[in-house]
Amino acid sequence: MNITLLANNITNTFFVFDSKITACLTSIPLILFQTRLIMNWDLLECHVWDLEDKRISPLSYLIASGIHVFYLPIVSVAVSFSIAYACYGWKFDSFWDVNLFSIMLTVSSLQFGKLLNAAMQTYHAAGGLYALYAYLSLMVAGFTVNPAKVPSYLHWIMYMSLSFWGTSGVELSQLEHMDIGNKNCLTFISCIAYNPNFIAHLTGYTVLTTAQKSMYALCFAAILLVLIEYCFLLKKVSQRGNYKRVVEVEGASNSNDINNGNDTSHTSHL
Repeated sequence: MNITLLANNITNTFFVFDSKITACLTSIPLILFQTRLIMNWDLLECHVWDLEDKRISPLSYLIASGIHVFYLPIVSVAVSFSIAYACYGWKFDSFWDVNLFSIMLTVSSLQFGKLLNAAMQTYHAAGGLYALYAYLSLMVAGFTVNPAKVPSYLHWIMYMSLSFWGTSGVELSQLEHMDIGNKNCLTFISCIAYNPNFIAHLTGYTVLTTAQKSMYALCFAAILLVLIEYCFLLKKVSQRGNYKRVVEVEGASNSNDINNGNDTSHTSHL
């Protein structure tokens, strides 16, 4: 009991300060950069006819739009964590791991928004679904509710949350490089309580995932979302192309009917 209480105190101290700040810096870009999705919608609307006329390919549009959407959030994440590490005196051993997890979470979430833009007919539907998913994903990310306390039959909800994979990777990576456990402990209880593995278990993340598993999940999600968006782009281009051909055929048939009518009236007059 004493070991658990001591470790809980250490864990709570870690989460109140370092972990909560890290979680906020990781999650804020999901909400802050929704405006990039509005710009992406306008970009798609401007170039849909270019895609249909094959003046640009879906693959080239996919790459260019991705660079346009992602570059500013990626730079902002790197700058924000640089400032946080400098201000709070965190060890820079975890800097690159934390940045990578945060960037992958931001890219995966915005890629989900790009997919919705390609799939939906209006931005109101795409933006609404993205906002709903982003907020629900943050609720089950693990820093508000301990993942170990979630019933096993509801774990699939956390697995569907990109924020869970990103936040768990950030927290476990930062905890791995903390000074806790590096100093000589004087008692058996303090040796166990200050063990980073023991503290990580108390956070609840190690019950469901590891830092490596979280990175694999984010990479898999990002690649899958890109492929699905590419399929929706091909479908949208095909639909617009078929619509244009139908319009052209109807216009040609109407002009033929008019010409035939003029010929008939001219013959009757003769």
